Amino acid sequence: MYRISKQTMSIGLSFALALSSLGMPFSIHSAAKAKLTRTKLTMNVGQKKKITIKGKKKKAKYSFSSSSAKKASVSKKGVVAAKKKGTVKITVKEKYKKKTRKVGTVTVTIKNAKAGTPITTPNVTDAPAPTNTVAAPTNTPTATPTASPSAKPTRTPKITPTPYPEVAEFSNLPKGYTAKVTANEGKVKKFIYTSTKWYDGTDSTDKKAIERYAMVVLPKDYSKTKKYPVIYMLHGLSDTPEDMVGDGRTSGRDSVQYTIWNAIANGDVKESIVVFPCVCCNEEGKSGFDTSPETSAAYDYIIHDLTEVLMPAINREYSTLTDRDNTAVCGFSMGGRETLNIGLRRPDLFSGVGAFNPAPGALSGGDMLTADEFKLSDEYKENTYIQITKGAKDTTVGNNPVTYHQALEATNTPHAYYETMGGDPAGTGNGGHWKTVYLHGFYNFLKRIFK
Repeated sequence: MYRISKQTMSIGLSFALALSSLGMPFSIHSAAKAKLTRTKLTMNVGQKKKITIKGKKKKAKYSFSSSSAKKASVSKKGVVAAKKKGTVKITVKEKYKKKTRKVGTVTVTIKNAKAGTPITTPNVTDAPAPTNTVAAPTNTPTATPTASPSAKPTRTPKITPTPYPEVAEFSNLPKGYTAKVTANEGKVKKFIYTSTKWYDGTDSTDKKAIERYAMVVLPKDYSKTKKYPVIYMLHGLSDTPEDMVGDGRTSGRDSVQYTIWNAIANGDVKESIVVFPCVCCNEEGKSGFDTSPETSAAYDYIIHDLTEVLMPAINREYSTLTDRDNTAVCGFSMGGRETLNIGLRRPDLFSGVGAFNPAPGALSGGDMLTADEFKLSDEYKENTYIQITKGAKDTTVGNNPVTYHQALEATNTPHAYYETMGGDPAGTGNGGHWKTVYLHGFYNFLKRIFK
């Protein structure tokens, strides 16, 4: 960040006033142009990074285009997702007052991540490298882990590839389970509500009410004369609810709405409403791809906004079943981390808890959980479905899903754990930190809740 001294600012303002006194129009921003913060990015396959622009104009619109979407796609917000090794150029344009100009080009170099070198994420929990014999998934704990995960990091965890292939129980998914099938479509709505449960860096409970939102996916032929179960699905770091569901007219970036609609049509889950909260609970309601303590704290605050504000608001607006047997929470990456914290702290509200490629941090203690707290009480052990899904080649969160799996085993908490390449058909994905895995996990989760 650039800092301007008071003296420099004083000189600049004096110069502006002098020009004004001579009758010459002047604006501090008149000569400023938006520029790229960086023109080169290096990424690993499966990683995401956001292109940042300094000097943005408030009323300008910025667009991003990739020279090869097969190698790297880029969202409307400028988030680049690396898919395949190679070099890609991202062109950034600015549209302002009906004029369009090129801001610049970002050259993205994509590499295949090496095993044993995970990408750093917030609050990484130091855990023993898993053995080469991870147990087949089951709802009954299979073995006591060789060591309990540590609450605080002391070294960078080493990624030791764990065995798959696909487990038949979790790879028996219908072909086309993520496909856009018009006949199955419901509707996507934007739900706006006010909340005082947001993070401002203080412990104050006296916060102003701000406007927040969620995307709501309704089943086909939704009717207020019926009552529906509800699933709350939490997005990852730097993402938004729209990133996961699109606009409802297309397949969306990640086709989540079609996955739920197809599961309903296939009879694999009851007709349900899926709600996608804005997980970042700062005043802006968004974050960049950073791992600062402030960003992590804003995401961790979702437990308050979700359970104390959003859920009651959804129940007032939509025709929902409000008991725990008909309510579930799940999430991807940072959303998976938050899901585990929420689900294990509030089992009175949720009978289903699904973490897909979960990020580190749920076992960091403090506002999150300690190893001793990573469990369900006897009251909920036999009537709660917990699922953890790991991408077989996910180098972004590395073995962190295994850490959570072992922590649940250590507290004798029934759960399902499996690794997958993901994909549709099942088993054909890239196994990375991407939709091919979390949609696979999501469909399996849908098949096992609300029974």
